[in-house]
Amino acid sequence: MKLIITPNAESVTVQLPDTLQVDQIGRTAAGPTDIVKAMNQAVDRPLDSPPLNDFLRDADDLLVVVNDATRATPTGTVLSILGDRLTGVGNLKIIVATGLHRAPTDQEYRTILGQTYDRFRPLTVAHDGHDLDSLVWIDGGNHKILINPALARADRVLVINSVEPHFFAGYTGGRKSFLPGLAGYPSVEASHAAAVHPDAVPLRIAGNPVRGFIESNTGFVDPARTFAIQLVLDRFDKIAQISAGNLDQAFRLACAGADSMYTMSVNRRYDIVLAVVKPPLNINLYQAEKSWEHARYGLKNGGILICVSACPEGVGSSFYQRLSEKYPEQNTWIALAEQPYEMGLHKLVRTARMRAQGELWLVSNIADDTARKFWYEPKVSVQAALDEALTIKGPHASLLVIDDAALTVPVVSA
Repeated sequence: MKLIITPNAESVTVQLPDTLQVDQIGRTAAGPTDIVKAMNQAVDRPLDSPPLNDFLRDADDLLVVVNDATRATPTGTVLSILGDRLTGVGNLKIIVATGLHRAPTDQEYRTILGQTYDRFRPLTVAHDGHDLDSLVWIDGGNHKILINPALARADRVLVINSVEPHFFAGYTGGRKSFLPGLAGYPSVEASHAAAVHPDAVPLRIAGNPVRGFIESNTGFVDPARTFAIQLVLDRFDKIAQISAGNLDQAFRLACAGADSMYTMSVNRRYDIVLAVVKPPLNINLYQAEKSWEHARYGLKNGGILICVSACPEGVGSSFYQRLSEKYPEQNTWIALAEQPYEMGLHKLVRTARMRAQGELWLVSNIADDTARKFWYEPKVSVQAALDEALTIKGPHASLLVIDDAALTVPVVSA
């Protein structure tokens, strides 16, 4: 039989034995929607908040917080619909909530801002979580948080993001735009520390220690001066749901929408799972981990998980690289959960847990020796990886193919 996958613009076809038991899952597609009408209705009839126009009335400084290029959030679409409402404010600034990610390239700014690039690029800056001298300490709740001062200066904040499963914070979106999105290195590190905990998993808010840290240390987010637009995207990255108004209420409604769009029911675990990573999360190995973090929920113990990710920017994280060199003995990684946390350590701990469950193979453009440093077994192609896996598991093995695995979570039904 033929299997066709599309990790990039071009599809890949592989040959499989007819005896193989194959299931293929991915995000669902939404029906056609009048996005302009839906957006205007959402902001004019928001959740537990004044309508957007009333919210903006008498505002002196408006800060619009948006995602960086590692999310497919259609920020430009939102700004094109609401732009005239925003430009009536005296001082408008747009900030890209990068956390510790690098600043967007010019092409990435064009992707983020879309058709509004010419209009809003001069008003757009990127947060720099490494420039500690430019940030300020404020009271977050349980801890002091190092934050971008633009947030403290603004008398109105509009946050635009998309909500999808996140492998250790439960979901993207919500207060995560502020912490870690607009935080400095020490506070980002603190917000990630609980990612080594077994309860830091996708699709969970209650009892998730990472989400708990974020929500208990963003007390500086004032509901009266914050308006949220939380989007859920379909498999084509088109807007399928819009929740607007009160930050926490809009976020939780979007989480419910994300569950219906991004979780796929399967009736068993599989011998082999093929996790296909699509743009923008295939940009580097640091982001590609999200695919197997989700895909492992469909893998049998002792199974083989094959991650397919181009990784054009290589590893993608200096501290991830540094940690792999600091701890070259991979059989010690699981014990790192018990020592004081340093940024990125959760990557090693979680990789060790994955390797305790099964094999972790990688099809990418990353050099073989580099892949092995991060405990991946490199394979030359998808066909070669599947052929080898079937040699091990046999022609009657079960195979789960996950399209867009960094955003799709298999849920095994009872």
